[in-house]
Amino acid sequence: MKKNQKGGREQTDFGEKYLKSNVYELKGSDFNGTNIINNAFKNKFGFLKVYAPWCPHCTNMVEDMKYLANELKNENIVFGALNSENPQNSKKLEELNVGYFPSLYMVYDDGKTEKVEMNNNSVESILDVICNKSNSYVNNSKSVNKKGKCCKKEGNTIKC
Repeated sequence: MKKNQKGGREQTDFGEKYLKSNVYELKGSDFNGTNIINNAFKNKFGFLKVYAPWCPHCTNMVEDMKYLANELKNENIVFGALNSENPQNSKKLEELNVGYFPSLYMVYDDGKTEKVEMNNNSVESILDVICNKSNSYVNNSKSVNKKGKCCKKEGNTIKC
């Protein structure tokens, strides 16, 4: 941990860890309401984590998010993170109805977001949410994709 320069609460370099990965560190301007408008998400399914740098559960997800973002980058599945401590994101936290950390969202291929509840934040659970939610969305809407994205972890790799 490193102390902020004004002597306030200790903070980690959590956000900096995502800068060297395929996880997009989003900000409020990447949204229109609760829809993601960042070009990286255009016509792709995705997964969004709203986090607090001081949250241990959020920190525990860093490596899994980086792993998934790297493994699935060629599958049109994108991962994003939104830092709750960034003052520019405060309005977005209200719009997304963030009440705890991490708050997790499925991102659909049209940019719409849906808050998801998971029993645990494992790689397998995230993959299951993406599979179930993307298939349901394709079957019930005007999705630009012809089918959902279902992938499974097999050993150290992910197969789609």
